Amino acid sequence: MSAHGADRDRITIARLDGTARRHVFERSQQEVAVAELVEIATERVQGRPPRLRVDLLTIVAGSMLGAHRHAPDVRWVEPLAIPLLIVAGADPGGMEPHADETLKALGDGRRGGIGQP
Repeated sequence: MSAHGADRDRITIARLDGTARRHVFERSQQEVAVAELVEIATERVQGRPPRLRVDLLTIVAGSMLGAHRHAPDVRWVEPLAIPLLIVAGADPGGMEPHADETLKALGDGRRGGIGQP
C-alpha cells in the first residue's frame, strides 16, 4: 500500500471512530448511525464498484474493545459504539487482534488506540 493509501486509511479510521462515538453521545437512531458509518467506510474508486472497508470497521471496533477492557469503569462509550460498527459491517471474529494491540499499547503506557499499533 502506498503512503497515500495508508494516510487515507488512517483518516477513515479516525472518522469512523469519531462518528460512532458522536452517534452514541447524540443517542442517534441505529439506522441513521449505521448509514453514516457505511457511507464513511465505503471506498469509491472511479471505474470500480464501491467497496465496503470491513477491515477498517473491524480495526475501529477492535480498538474500542481493547480500550474498554483497559479501563471499563471509565470507557462507557465503546460498548455502545461497537454494536453500531458491527451492524455497519465490522467482523466480530476479526476484532480480537486489534483489541489485543490496543490493550497492550495502553497497558505499556504508550498512547496506542485507533491507528496506533
